[in-house]
Amino acid sequence: MIDEINDKPERKNNKLEMTMLLPSVIAGPLLLKEMGATATFFSEVLSGTSSGFVPYYARVIDVRDCAEGHLKALETEPFKRYAMIAEHMYIGEAGKWIEEEFTQFGYKPVTKVNSAFVLWLGSWFNKDADYYYGAANVEMSINTDKTKEDLQIDYISMKKSYIDMCYSFINLGMVETKGDVKDKMPDYLKA
Repeated sequence: MIDEINDKPERKNNKLEMTMLLPSVIAGPLLLKEMGATATFFSEVLSGTSSGFVPYYARVIDVRDCAEGHLKALETEPFKRYAMIAEHMYIGEAGKWIEEEFTQFGYKPVTKVNSAFVLWLGSWFNKDADYYYGAANVEMSINTDKTKEDLQIDYISMKKSYIDMCYSFINLGMVETKGDVKDKMPDYLKA
């Protein structure tokens, strides 16, 4: 498509360039009260209403790093593809981090990791459960050496990313405020 566009005579001195950024699971603080799948699940983890984690290895990145990657990609050589992945992690670890941070305020975050058997049962009725059953306990990784080399992002730790995301739920009024959580919230997350 780009070749077809660039072959037009009127594009002779103004060629279209493209770089692809392929983000993985995106975590981190929200700016608005709009939640995608990741935020919805983790708001339920924090509020204690989630049915639990799937035994899944995820490729994840903080939303702030993803944005920085988009900006830095504008300054790189065109026609490259970048896998936007900060870490490959067992997603159940995030529940432990959230529990460590938020139980002091009276939250009871969900840390339970469901078995693959539960996913197998659910796979008969739910396409998401079917996907996760197929991917349960399978470690997958994608080489990100080129992304790291070209974009030079100093990645935010995923522990910080998930904790900041949970604080943003509280700050935006999406999850009930408990204890003195607002007093302990990092200033850069306060509205």
